[in-house]
Amino acid sequence: MQLQRCILGIWGSDFVTNSAVTKKTGLPDIRAVIYNRKLALFGHVRHLPEGTPAHDVLHASIESHAGMVPHSGK
Repeated sequence: MQLQRCILGIWGSDFVTNSAVTKKTGLPDIRAVIYNRKLALFGHVRHLPEGTPAHDVLHASIESHAGMVPHSGK
């Protein structure tokens, strides 16, 4: 958001809301872009065959967040 404000010539002392800056630039919120890309990557890794390192790491991460002890692996 700070770079968008700089491009538009909006300084810290100017009172302009983030939504107004977003409307002026027409660019999506970077947090939304990162979130959507993470979800897309999650979907791709989820469909990998078992035994693929990325697939195994994903399932170990899910198990550890759920409070389960992940089964041992490399």
